[in-house]
Amino acid sequence: MAVSFSNLHSESGLEKLDSYLLSRSYITG
Repeated sequence: MAVSFSNLHSESGLEKLDSYLLSRSYITG
């Protein structure tokens, strides 16, 4: 996974993770 979990402590990190997961879900199904 390309997302660093250390970034989850910040709002921007959560937004990046959320958008990453959304893009992954669109690709996979």
